[in-house]
Amino acid sequence: MTVRLFVTGRVQGVGFRPSVCRIARALGVPGEVRNTGGTAEIFCNAGGELLRRFTEAVRRLPPPARVENIAAEEVPARRFSGFSIAESGGRPRFPVLPADLAVCPDCLREMRDPENPRYRYPFLSCAQCGPRYTIIRKLPYDRERTTMDAFPMCPLCAREYADPDDRRCDGQTISCPDCGPQLLGDTRGGAHTEREAAVSAARKLLEEGKIIAVKAVGGYNLVCRADREETVRALRALKRRPTKPFAVLFADLDELAAVCEADEAERRLLLSPERPIVPLRRKPGWRKAVCDCVADPAGTLGAFLPPVGLYALLAENLPVVATSCNRSGAPILFRDADARAYCGEHPEIAGLFWNEREILRPADDSVARVIRGAPQILRRTRGYLPEPAVRNAPEGDVLALGAHLEPAVCLASGGRLYPAAVPGDLDEPGTRELLRRTVDDLSALLGIRPKIVVRDRHPLYYTSELAGAYGLPVLSVQHHHAHALSVIAEHGLRGPVLGVCFDGTGYGDGGAVWGGEFLLCEGSAFRRAGHLAEIPMIGGDVSMKQGWKSALCHLAHAGCESADPRFPAVRAALRGGVNVIRSSSMGRLFDAVSAALGLCAENTHQGRCAVACENAARRAMGRGAEPVPMAFAESGGVFDPAPLFPALLAAGDREAAALGFHFAVIGMVVRAAVLAGVRQVALSGGVFANRILLEGCESELAKRGFAVYYNRLVPPGDGGVSLGQAYYGLLKG
Repeated sequence: MTVRLFVTGRVQGVGFRPSVCRIARALGVPGEVRNTGGTAEIFCNAGGELLRRFTEAVRRLPPPARVENIAAEEVPARRFSGFSIAESGGRPRFPVLPADLAVCPDCLREMRDPENPRYRYPFLSCAQCGPRYTIIRKLPYDRERTTMDAFPMCPLCAREYADPDDRRCDGQTISCPDCGPQLLGDTRGGAHTEREAAVSAARKLLEEGKIIAVKAVGGYNLVCRADREETVRALRALKRRPTKPFAVLFADLDELAAVCEADEAERRLLLSPERPIVPLRRKPGWRKAVCDCVADPAGTLGAFLPPVGLYALLAENLPVVATSCNRSGAPILFRDADARAYCGEHPEIAGLFWNEREILRPADDSVARVIRGAPQILRRTRGYLPEPAVRNAPEGDVLALGAHLEPAVCLASGGRLYPAAVPGDLDEPGTRELLRRTVDDLSALLGIRPKIVVRDRHPLYYTSELAGAYGLPVLSVQHHHAHALSVIAEHGLRGPVLGVCFDGTGYGDGGAVWGGEFLLCEGSAFRRAGHLAEIPMIGGDVSMKQGWKSALCHLAHAGCESADPRFPAVRAALRGGVNVIRSSSMGRLFDAVSAALGLCAENTHQGRCAVACENAARRAMGRGAEPVPMAFAESGGVFDPAPLFPALLAAGDREAAALGFHFAVIGMVVRAAVLAGVRQVALSGGVFANRILLEGCESELAKRGFAVYYNRLVPPGDGGVSLGQAYYGLLKG
């Protein structure tokens, strides 16, 4: 008999076809395998026990392959003399664009082997690593449909590509020094270098403390050594980024281990094919390799390992800062002409290093961390984008446009949700253009034709304006409801769920700004079961960055006094109703507490005040300090923070006070869950990037028998909102 197997999951761009070929030959199963653009299709002459053994072996293929499901059906008999790899074609059941995969350990070993033909070749790859999403023109994923079509394979690469027993068999990006992309370099002053000379020139500039621009997998990076304070400060001035932390690239795990602590789960994440930036604790003596101004010395350090061989060469024994090359607020530069123009405008950049492989779409480095032994994605870009995050949603074709901060879109089709981050700031025209282009690009690549568009309820968001441009029915969903639905969709929850949604701002009912919400969700409906008290606060975009102003508004609400000379003016404005809004924002409350304790008073980057508060609480935990006792006042599910502020102001130990505030918020969440009377709790919103809060809520709720869920596959902040919006669109049908 002849059986056709449909295999879904990550089965293209990972050496799946030759792996299946080797399994079939070992078992004596005749047939063929082909790629249909996200679904692998296998025809084989096997049945009974032999078919079971074959399918089980295919299911167990190691990462980066990932088999989700194998469906079998008997078809008219075909005769096969052996097992072979067939030409790609056919229509996929579930289209999947393969994500970019970091250079694998086998390729790195070859790059460092003087006897290997790919010795010190910066762009080597095999069937299980290399760029995918950023270079693919259309499905199915084969070399002729990527920008690698500009590099015909030499005899060595062609022989490896065709040999099922070679790990480069079916590797669409394989190349070598004789046939692949080459590193090219122009240094300030006009010197041009190529190949190994370009690697040496880039390395020399880094050693001298210079800033260089380097073409990476998903766009251009600005790179400099991480241990020179004057160099890092020059990079901050160039980026107009005064305080936001930079990530540090280490050549390998041994070099990283000299600076940061990483447990086994964190090491696996660092070495994973996605190769994200991972926030880690620092070891004593870390200042030998990383200067203070790379990131807040009191916090974690974002660390990552090379996503491409070139970075392993540049960072060897020299940890470097590698950050996106972009104009302030705009997306990462990925076109060669734009990067060259940018470098021409900035004499601080000492050299430009690139290759001739075209990048079709940008992708920043992802950020992820380990919570309770498993990864949680904080920025879902290179390595994850654009593979589906949810695979068992209701049927329907939906486009969701996200919010405003952390822009992202999500397409839904065939029960799958495909979220895609859009790097940049939507106040910038370039980011708006990229968002529109991402929608069109992904829709075409995946063959999805949306029937509904879903947007945030906020009428002034750019995405709200864009939603009407598609000529489709438009649904609007409340911001925090979408946060809760993103968790519900991820975990496939059924029945009533209490959504605990904490963030900085969201368009609420009655003109109020929401952000400290307890939403009772079931199906596509919700009701506001509880919330932070709506505090009168001075509004405006600038106010969101001024933690001191949030503190003074909260102090006025609490009936406290302040020695701050601005306090009388703030109190008068509140009493007179001048530019006053009512806000239940947990994000602004964290800002207020941070400023009131003298930890941080200005959000010079998003979340800076809140992170300072978390860092202070963690220091208190580290030295075993007793948290300052404090609690919210509660009436009818409304939690008033006024009683916190006398305790905060009277505390002699501000770190213990910060810890006491965290415990008060955790206690409030537990109380709200008890009042709601449901057993499923979903935690979402940008405030839950706070690890003390997330783990504390999970632990205390679990002790009381609650089932606790939170985002893992999309960010808890606004970068995950589009997933919840798309799910809402599917529920509404």
